[in-house]
Amino acid sequence: MHNADPDGRSDDGRLPGEESARLLLPRAGLAGLVSVAIVRDTRRLQLAPEQRYSYFPASPFCAASWVLEGQAHLADAMGLIDGEPLPPAFISGPYRRPIATWSPGPVVAMTVGFYPEAWRALTGLDAKALSGREWPLDAALSQELLPLFRAVAAAGDCERGFARLQDGLEPLWRDSRPQGLGPPWLEDWARGLVARAALSGPGKSARQIQRRVKAWTGQSQRDLQVHARVEAVFARTHAANDVSLSELAADMGYADQSHMGREVKRITGHSPAQISRLIATDERFWCYRLLGERF
Repeated sequence: MHNADPDGRSDDGRLPGEESARLLLPRAGLAGLVSVAIVRDTRRLQLAPEQRYSYFPASPFCAASWVLEGQAHLADAMGLIDGEPLPPAFISGPYRRPIATWSPGPVVAMTVGFYPEAWRALTGLDAKALSGREWPLDAALSQELLPLFRAVAAAGDCERGFARLQDGLEPLWRDSRPQGLGPPWLEDWARGLVARAALSGPGKSARQIQRRVKAWTGQSQRDLQVHARVEAVFARTHAANDVSLSELAADMGYADQSHMGREVKRITGHSPAQISRLIATDERFWCYRLLGERF
């Protein structure tokens, strides 16, 4: 295990990784299955060891990840690094807490997010069983899907790999896609889940609906609402970053500023003021800056 202190901008005032991350959006035919793809390529960067961390928010999505070059290790909130690298290609479930990774050198990696109930319809894999864990492709996917996901790494390039993945997923998704999927925002998605749960099966009570939502996604209805509210907070601050925290909490429907702060910290590990500063100044929070492009 290693430990490292945080680091910020370089001497010229720029974050070293501002050009090293890309956001890839799925084709229209995969709406409701694929949320987004995130690419990280640090081969042209000169990063100190403490800058090789990557911090990610808690997530309601299942994901497939490929490390095409280099290695990635899981790290905890204190910067302690797991001695065993992550598999070069793996599946993961929703994360209830923010996570971090660390790379000993240059790395090229891509993660593709999948809506959990759609992932289950496509693969038969339960999001609850995958939650908070990483599984090598060979141990997780069926023989039908395994060649398709292996082909991503064989493409040798993240954009080409993502294109190949979509080429293979589109016909499969047409055959297995449930009706009514495809909202781009977490709030819409969460509401849609509840509506579909109310129409699926004979029971219509709130408890029965909540049970169905958790069976489909591996998360409670309340958990999904927290993710949706925090996404809305980040969208609002991206649109108007001069708003005060108290005004923001009131605008977003929170009981008070403390309520908003608790939910933001649950998803990011930091208070609203801290995470805003880290996104603006800290290379390790490149993923948050990249996701901000969606807003």
